[in-house]
Amino acid sequence: MNLKCELLVLLFVVVGAFVVDWGTVAEEQVTKLVKCMDVSPASLCLGEIKIRPKRCSQDFYFGRFRCCKTCAKPLKINLTQDGQFTGQPKFPYYHPKCPNATDAIKATSRESWTSWCQLWTEEDPKEICEIGLMQFRCYKTCNVECGNDVVDEEKGET
Repeated sequence: MNLKCELLVLLFVVVGAFVVDWGTVAEEQVTKLVKCMDVSPASLCLGEIKIRPKRCSQDFYFGRFRCCKTCAKPLKINLTQDGQFTGQPKFPYYHPKCPNATDAIKATSRESWTSWCQLWTEEDPKEICEIGLMQFRCYKTCNVECGNDVVDEEKGET
């Protein structure tokens, strides 16, 4: 092989290693969960809770991303002024499967949103993944934090 070919091969190896390493670093970045707020008007959230009192705790999207602030009150979940949770170990509105979170499933086809999420997060995952709806649909792809789901050393629980 001549010198030019050897240099090109070396360049491809170095660039390839960098791309693989960058992909690993990008996957390890954890996205901070959006603050707790109502996206829908509080009156609609209250109306829905009045009709279906358990909706806040049974519907992850409704309770955590659509009407979080309104749902926090009846569940006695403390929030700061800026929508952060305070003193809530085992808070139920981090992904229900944390730390093994998954992307959401489409209601009509029962397919995962993963391929859609990967397309949307290809260019600028940081900005896209800071949107509440994207966090709901793409929890795993966006690597959204699992909040207070830490192991209790004494009890061996999460």
